[in-house]
Amino acid sequence: MDIIRKREALDGDITSVVHNILQKVGSSAYYTEVIALHPKMSPQNSANVVIIHFQSTYHKRYASAEIQKFWAKEKYTGVCLRDLFLAKDVLTSRDLTSKGFELKKRGVITKFRVENIKETPTIYVAKRGEAYVKVSDIQLNEMLQESMETA
Repeated sequence: MDIIRKREALDGDITSVVHNILQKVGSSAYYTEVIALHPKMSPQNSANVVIIHFQSTYHKRYASAEIQKFWAKEKYTGVCLRDLFLAKDVLTSRDLTSKGFELKKRGVITKFRVENIKETPTIYVAKRGEAYVKVSDIQLNEMLQESMETA
């Protein structure tokens, strides 16, 4: 395989690694820039973060889906995609993510995502084989409550 391996990523420029992955999934034409938040990569600093600015929400969603498929196919672990949030919304985003993981753990849903929609953290949930559905905070709390009652 000509995929960039973790050791190469640790020794190389993270923006080049991201560009190569975007090329592999057919999304290299859809972004405007890649910003490395931890430009000095070393084995001691394995939590490297990049911000990718896509041309549109459609391109962001497409690339996200393709990257996740790529990671699953290549059995990559310890990597994730997240949307960015304003500082005032970080706690809300973390809370939604925590609730999503709890629902997934209890088997109520099979997948979820928290997105930045019009500068507001929004959670979408889905069951296996179904499309994502936007869920309000009230609905999310009701789902958690119902799952606790049946457990």
